[in-house]
Amino acid sequence: MHNLTRQITAKVWVRPLAYTLLISLIASGAYGHHVLAQHAERAETSLQQTLATLESQREVQGEYQSLSETRTSLASIGADTSLVDEQLTQIATLIQAGKFEEARTLTVTANATAKQQLDTAKADLASAEEVALKSGILSLSVTNGASAEVQVKQGETVTVSATTDSNGVLNQALPVGTYTVVVSKYGFTTITTEGVVITGKQTTPLPLVLATAPTPTPRASSTPKATATPTATPAPASSSTAHSSYRRTTVVSSRGSYTADIMEFQLGAGKVKVVTDTAADYDCAADCPTMAVKSYVQRHAGAIAGINGTYFCAADYSTCSAEKGHFFWKVYNTRLGRMMNASTGLGESDPFLIFDSVGNPTFLSYWNDHTGKIFVAGINHKPAVVRNGAYSVNEGSLDDKQRTAKVSRAALGVKGSTLFVVVVQSATVMDLGAVMVALDVDNALNIDAGGSSAMYYNGEYKRGPGRGVPNALVFIEQ
Repeated sequence: MHNLTRQITAKVWVRPLAYTLLISLIASGAYGHHVLAQHAERAETSLQQTLATLESQREVQGEYQSLSETRTSLASIGADTSLVDEQLTQIATLIQAGKFEEARTLTVTANATAKQQLDTAKADLASAEEVALKSGILSLSVTNGASAEVQVKQGETVTVSATTDSNGVLNQALPVGTYTVVVSKYGFTTITTEGVVITGKQTTPLPLVLATAPTPTPRASSTPKATATPTATPAPASSSTAHSSYRRTTVVSSRGSYTADIMEFQLGAGKVKVVTDTAADYDCAADCPTMAVKSYVQRHAGAIAGINGTYFCAADYSTCSAEKGHFFWKVYNTRLGRMMNASTGLGESDPFLIFDSVGNPTFLSYWNDHTGKIFVAGINHKPAVVRNGAYSVNEGSLDDKQRTAKVSRAALGVKGSTLFVVVVQSATVMDLGAVMVALDVDNALNIDAGGSSAMYYNGEYKRGPGRGVPNALVFIEQ
């Protein structure tokens, strides 16, 4: 072969061609190496891309599985899984489209959010479990007890005041402890059950039967109305103004006949308006100032009458040495334009009688119900003795003195735009309620009386003057 090559190239004319062929062969070999190198580089890039895709696919599958497990955990404790469900659907769509990197990014974010939600839900569940361990349910079922009044007490403290439903049933959550349950209803004997034990996470059934009272009180519809029969006791002469009147009379009620001093005021524009006032111009807790009812009346121009207001700690009570003159309930001071005792935490669950700038009255079942209402006078007290025309004294909520002491009792009663201001002699709070029903009022509120009774009308005391009081109601003829 070498000899053949030498022979061919030996020819002078052949040598240039041979050299050209040799150079071409050498060049073609170099080009081949270059092509191979390009193919190898492309293959390497494709391989890296494939590996990256596979890694993204592997990661998103792991995160997806973790998110699915977190979703299952959320569902198992009753948490909302709607957001996770939506995210799982979005991720599955991206995976099917081969968008693994987008899917992985979304899955990582969704996982972090879902795990945080799970941690919060578990913490809430643990907290609820702890609360459940510390509370139980009182399940009260009262025969003849539809709409009965229920009080749950610990010692002397009333923890719950509620009403049974139309079937006489009340289910009430209570902290673990021992309670006294008082169930009362108009016309029935009050039931007091002591030693009711509430256990954590348990329901304590308490079946009771209300028995008809031995001497049932007639309902409001059959209660005799007030009469104008004079009493045997000499009475101050009746008197009146253009829009008010005073009389002393005997009121025949379902609980007997009672002597009552009654002022009536026609409220509204151009008639009589109401002012509620306090001796102190500030919230006072001890050594609080008091005034005679006559002084309150004389303080306001055009005033024709006045009556004492709320219960308070009288200076002559031995138990009041540290709280002389202090009253617990809310009174709106018309003169100052502010609520007294607004933040004391007492009276929020008690009725509130308010009056607008011309005297129109509104009876609210609870003090908190005044929010959003416009008024310039108001007194908060308890108990309500008439609601919607019917006797409403919750006898189980009264203290012994209110229930048994026959002393003077006072009430404010509203009938349309007429205000009745009444002082009843020798009566309990229940007797007071029966008298107000007999007077046919729509709603009535007990106020202080006894040694504080002071009714001032048309220039003279009709009752009293009694002791000095920290607040009073004043009536101005317009």
